[in-house]
Amino acid sequence: MGRERNVSDAAREAPRSAWWDLRVNAADIRAYKKRWEMVAEIERKELALTSPAQKFADVAMLMGVARALGVSTDGDEEVEQVRRRWVLLAERMGV
Repeated sequence: MGRERNVSDAAREAPRSAWWDLRVNAADIRAYKKRWEMVAEIERKELALTSPAQKFADVAMLMGVARALGVSTDGDEEVEQVRRRWVLLAERMGV
């Protein structure tokens, strides 16, 4: 009978480019950070261009999803006041 291989034997024999053994250097980290800064900037621009009506519709959709999943959207009195204001704004804007 031959010797049985264990996990550590297999790990030692794994190719150096395996996903769990990736090495990063400072340039890789800077590039990664730069990419996410670019993504954040695009998201800021998109948010600035989004109309209040669309923002309201997005929040309403998210609250609908929360209710459909059984997550409580009820909060304290202050939150309820804010919701009433949003409903009033939506009615006045025809949304």
